[in-house]
Amino acid sequence: MVGACEDCHKRFEYTLIHNGVNSSSYAYCERCGTVAILDLSDSRFPVESLKKSAYQVIAPGVEEHLKPCSCGGKFSAKSAPHCPFCQQPLSAVKAAAYIEQQAPKSAADWLWQNNWKGNNRMGWSHPEYDRLVNATKGTLDPKEADALMVGMLTLLSDELPALPLYYNF
Repeated sequence: MVGACEDCHKRFEYTLIHNGVNSSSYAYCERCGTVAILDLSDSRFPVESLKKSAYQVIAPGVEEHLKPCSCGGKFSAKSAPHCPFCQQPLSAVKAAAYIEQQAPKSAADWLWQNNWKGNNRMGWSHPEYDRLVNATKGTLDPKEADALMVGMLTLLSDELPALPLYYNF
């Protein structure tokens, strides 16, 4: 996929990664905007801090355990992506134009959530999925919950709002 910097107007390649399906957390370098993706099963990090970071930006307690970026900068929960050419921070709102246009399975109702933090960075939404999630929360019957989960997973498989790059057992 290709994006464009709103400051220098140069084009660059990027990859969207959906943290909700690959058991990870992330942080951006304060200096260059490079992303660090952390595997939630990595035992080098404090378990409680990683639990707070699950599928979203890292919790502040994780920052102190990260090595510096190759540029010498620090990975931070408060940082955002930067243009690889002029190093200016990229606007999540302005990035929506190229992200929404190039997103897999994009449709007229698909919207980027317009920020660099959170666990639904793809902004995927589906009324039937939402109904199944709410129904799952409202049942205590394990068989009914399993059937609802199968429905949710089937929708995710059919709609493919994100493509897992790997799964770490």
